[in-house]
Amino acid sequence: MNHIKTYFKNIFSIRSTKLLCAISVFAVVMALMRFFVTGYTIYLFMLTNLFLAFVPWFISSIIQTHEIKNRFLFAVLIFFWIIFFPNAPYMLTDLIHLGKNRAAPLWYDLIMLLTFGFAGLYYAFVSLEVIEEKLKKRMSGKNKIVTNKFCIFNNDCRIFIFRVIFIYITCFGIYLGRFLRWNTWDLLGNFGGVMNDVCKRVLLPFNYPGAWGFSVLGGTFLNLIYMIMKNGADSEVIPVAK
Repeated sequence: MNHIKTYFKNIFSIRSTKLLCAISVFAVVMALMRFFVTGYTIYLFMLTNLFLAFVPWFISSIIQTHEIKNRFLFAVLIFFWIIFFPNAPYMLTDLIHLGKNRAAPLWYDLIMLLTFGFAGLYYAFVSLEVIEEKLKKRMSGKNKIVTNKFCIFNNDCRIFIFRVIFIYITCFGIYLGRFLRWNTWDLLGNFGGVMNDVCKRVLLPFNYPGAWGFSVLGGTFLNLIYMIMKNGADSEVIPVAK
């Protein structure tokens, strides 16, 4: 019980947690209000999607608030974080449902879907930053790599490369979910079917331009947004010219 109290105390001392709670509550309230006023359940699936976006953040919060020295346990947590991570930025693609039901004003549905989308994106980026810092800390604790003028030997650069590639792979996972309708649970229930679709697109990329167009453009978009959000928090104040 003390561990749970300590967890909540530590996690709610972080500003991003309070912001995530605020935008999540706002999104849930909007979805429930739409349901109670219109009687249509069409957008209630967003609540499930929000929970799935919450999962990778929750896993990263455990890693963030606990000093996990057991390598196997750390690897297991990272594994589950990886397979659940695409569910968070995936919520941005739910904008595709805008206008499918006109029981509520279009502007209301737009704000609601954007709220869910940004909540999912924030869950993703907060958790990604946590994992980055933890990996960097673990790498620095090991035998340090000899550095020279080539930054590729620097731990920061290695983490940067990992993050960029991981986000592109994430967008490929989003493509699998949005357009091929695979989900995280299918990795357990129908692993062969998922890998069949993955292998076809990897081995015959020119036969599936949509898959790679979405992955490259979407990955570039998410990488840029992540860098803007991360660097924006540490940006310097521009002095006012006299």
